Amino acid sequence: MTSTPPRIAELFGLPRTGKTTISRILYKSLRESDFHPYIVKERAAVCPVQDKLDPLFNLWTATSFLKEYTEAWNLEYDVVIADRGLTDAIVWIEALKEHSSSEMITETVRGIFNSSLVQSYLACTYFLDAPINVVLERERRLFQRTRGGRILNKSTLTSYRQAFDKVMDFAFMPSVLCIDTASKSIKETAEKILVDLKIKLSNC
Repeated sequence: MTSTPPRIAELFGLPRTGKTTISRILYKSLRESDFHPYIVKERAAVCPVQDKLDPLFNLWTATSFLKEYTEAWNLEYDVVIADRGLTDAIVWIEALKEHSSSEMITETVRGIFNSSLVQSYLACTYFLDAPINVVLERERRLFQRTRGGRILNKSTLTSYRQAFDKVMDFAFMPSVLCIDTASKSIKETAEKILVDLKIKLSNC
């Protein structure tokens, strides 16, 4: 086992803000810059817990990301790009408390997130934001939907943004760069993140 864990960059935030596309751009750019990157795709799509409002859903995604980070460490990657990541899981747990909550699961994920192991992983986090009406319009155009779903609706997305502020209060967060994706293209957002990330990696 290498003694140096990989540095983790997590992209999280509201849906339809370009996290997946930007993750791929960062991965490609870092490979071309002589880094040895590892990309962790978002875990929600492969979660065996079907109900996204169930606390077990985000417990599974959180521990799944931790597993991926550990495997990247074992394989000696030097940087990991995470599409959503642990930060996203803990924000969603806070956001969905009014629907269903489990104090045991909440405390477990908080403990994982604030552990010295995870904090040794995290180099930086990027919160990709957009006005909620923009997010819902992007969803409508993408899937031709006229009504929101259980997650993609104004109430739930508002809860997510409010939960982000709460998490900032109790979590031992690395520096968070917030980017409004409504005013920037995917390319511009990726370039902004890449510049910031390379600076932080050079200081590790």
